Amino acid sequence: MKWRLLGGLFVASVTTACVGDIGASSDVSPGPGGDSALDDGMNVGGSSGSAGSGGSQPVRLAAARLSRLTTAQYKNAVRDLFGASIAVPVTEPDDEEDGYTSIGAVKTPLSARGVEQYDAAALIIAHQAFLGAQKRESLLGCAPSSAADACIRTFIEKFGRTAWRRPLESIEVDQFVRLTTTVATTFADVWIGLEYMVAALLQSPYFVYRVELGEPDPSSPTRRRYTAHEMATRLSFVLTQSIPDTLLLDAAQGTQLLTADGVRAQAVRLLGTDRARDAVMRFFREYLGLERLDNLVKDARTFPRASATLGPAMRGEIERAMASLVFDRKGSDFRNVLDTHSTFVNTELAKLYGVAPPSGSTFAPVELPVAGQRGGLLGFAGFLAMNAHATIGSPTLRGKFIQEHLLCQTVPLPGADVNTTLPQASASQRTLRQRLEEHRKNPECIACHAFTDPIGFGLEHFDGIGAYRDTENGAAIDATGQLDGKAFDGALELAGLLKTNEKFATCVVRQLYSHSVGHRDADGEQGLITALAERFRRSAFRFSDLVVEVLASDGFRYAAVN
Repeated sequence: MKWRLLGGLFVASVTTACVGDIGASSDVSPGPGGDSALDDGMNVGGSSGSAGSGGSQPVRLAAARLSRLTTAQYKNAVRDLFGASIAVPVTEPDDEEDGYTSIGAVKTPLSARGVEQYDAAALIIAHQAFLGAQKRESLLGCAPSSAADACIRTFIEKFGRTAWRRPLESIEVDQFVRLTTTVATTFADVWIGLEYMVAALLQSPYFVYRVELGEPDPSSPTRRRYTAHEMATRLSFVLTQSIPDTLLLDAAQGTQLLTADGVRAQAVRLLGTDRARDAVMRFFREYLGLERLDNLVKDARTFPRASATLGPAMRGEIERAMASLVFDRKGSDFRNVLDTHSTFVNTELAKLYGVAPPSGSTFAPVELPVAGQRGGLLGFAGFLAMNAHATIGSPTLRGKFIQEHLLCQTVPLPGADVNTTLPQASASQRTLRQRLEEHRKNPECIACHAFTDPIGFGLEHFDGIGAYRDTENGAAIDATGQLDGKAFDGALELAGLLKTNEKFATCVVRQLYSHSVGHRDADGEQGLITALAERFRRSAFRFSDLVVEVLASDGFRYAAVN
């Protein structure tokens, strides 16, 4: 039957597409007045420019790649097309690469089983969409009496533009009209023909993948620019985790999305939507690894306050605090996340923090005591608990997280034959710090621990679930440490040093850039990262401004030539 042939073509197409690489990397040297020309490390091509390479240093653009929709993006796209009541079947699960599903979606091939799942899902979704006269007529906008009805072609053009994020070519529309006619004739039912036609649209790589290959850039033969419709797709999936809305598709009909300022305008608009709030929070969930809190495992004998609900509550606190800082206090310095005393607690977290519980069972805003030791990200119980072991805390894990995730430094791995077992607690080594200091006397251990422990020691006032303590096994806590040769005492002093450390702001830029473009920034993009970090600084570290500038940057708008 024709439908199975179409399915076979889909399998062949998607198997070829899933490799993902289109072209090789390319050096783009900035030219006067062009989009890559930086006169002050900030402005590219005047007021309408974007963050480019930084001075005369060329940007080595990444190759264009195909990106499979993540599970969340696929579900959102289906429900935007057909309504929230559609049940979306299970498809190929997401893979993370370097912590981000956006990178995994580019790098991980689609399995044969995954192709079958998308095949079956398209049929199930289309069947739901056409179940009932009222539903299908509302979707189609008419009630055709035969496959020859003119409104069918109109529907294919309109629905196809939304589903594939671009206008369908005439030959494509013709093919779907013929498919509708063939199936309708076979089953003597025009609605079955339409159902299978919609399933075919959903089964196509143009729906399952973000096909963003770019076009020759008329201003530079050494790079490709993403087309206006590709830019609409790129913007929408970063900022809403779904297909472009009508306003964005309309903007793609002209040249607005081919300019940095046009991209900025649409990015600012989308950032004002509820969908953007959810999408940005997804970035922070992956950046900080918050999903680990959903199944937090702690020894109940060591930590009697541990429970099945404590980890999810910790995640809820961090997500609410981040959302409040980024969206509710838009003008705030993002670096305040490190030492803010404003947070959100439920009854369980209030007890852990020693603050007055909220009146109900839900989360409520609270101001932590300024004179206390807890504040900001480093004082969130979720951060402390997930960077600890089941029975004890871990200065090593906490220092490692700060180095890798907040400062973007590489922590050396221990050798395969290195004994990582700590000495047992004793009368002379009652605290974990004392035991780690003894462990570090081993020359094979010092290389790694010297990079992490002097930072993590500053968080020793907090145990394995993030509860505050002054002593451990009867011995006083020593929370002094060093960061880049600067001494501090306790979490808040450590947060203060991190807040003014240029590596922190630059690392936030790198993390957001990697999440947005779907690959880790390479050496050739360092000038671009530097320019974005400078823009971030000049905006008084407003995170929403950083999001806009990342999306308007050369790295997001251009790709290497084939």
